[in-house]
Amino acid sequence: MVSEYGYITVTQLEAYTGIDYEATFATYTDAYVEAQIS
Repeated sequence: MVSEYGYITVTQLEAYTGIDYEATFATYTDAYVEAQIS
């Protein structure tokens, strides 16, 4: 049996959770990069 999770896309996750993962990830990445530089 194939796991259903293998077919879940980011778009479906966003629709299900109401979270914009791309924006959240971008914000986290920016903060991480700034911390590494400073």
